[in-house]
Amino acid sequence: MADQTVTELIKSALRKVGAIASGETPTNDEMQEALLSLRIMFRQWSGKSLMLFKRDIVTVTLDGSQSYTIGSGATIDTTRPVKISSAYVNYNGIDLPVSIIDADRFSKFSEKTEGSIPPAFLWYNPGYSQGTIYVNPIGSGTLTLYVLVPLADTTTLTEDVVLPGEYDSAIVWNLACELGPEYGKEPTPYMLAKAEIAKDDIISLNASLAMGEAELGVNMLGGTRGEGDINL
Repeated sequence: MADQTVTELIKSALRKVGAIASGETPTNDEMQEALLSLRIMFRQWSGKSLMLFKRDIVTVTLDGSQSYTIGSGATIDTTRPVKISSAYVNYNGIDLPVSIIDADRFSKFSEKTEGSIPPAFLWYNPGYSQGTIYVNPIGSGTLTLYVLVPLADTTTLTEDVVLPGEYDSAIVWNLACELGPEYGKEPTPYMLAKAEIAKDDIISLNASLAMGEAELGVNMLGGTRGEGDINL
């Protein structure tokens, strides 16, 4: 099935909520307002990792720095990840797991500047518009990251929305619920249920993919290392 254009999805949403009739065309102002609502909805979904389907693999050669920026124009010049789901470092030809930890645990390291061994821990601060990756020990080697990428911003009415087919229903029904009140059309219980079910289907699918990736990572790399290096 071909990707849907932004215009097609918006018109479908407006028909669902009864704002336009079949064959009717909204005004340009109405379409632009709906485009903004769609963009806001996608950004909101991008803040929820289980609404994201795209996983990229990013590699970086460690140069002894404690931190590396990531995003457009950053040290690691790529799309800024929403989340780093897993990581490993190749050191002297051996792949070693890197544990993803939070800011609180990272701050409790007694020594953050050891450079003779590869990193065992990583904290990611997603920031905006660039994120920052912190590693400990700073070490060397090649770091490989498995990252979740945000949904692409919709900027024009004519562009294709390039997403897996299961997103179409979620987009249309949730956008219909967002746009309805602007036209004096409150979403019905049926519409709200359709919107929620369509999102739940995506979340369930992405959760199963994430679980499979986690199990694969543990099996390949054999768990975590270096827990004794944290002073709790």
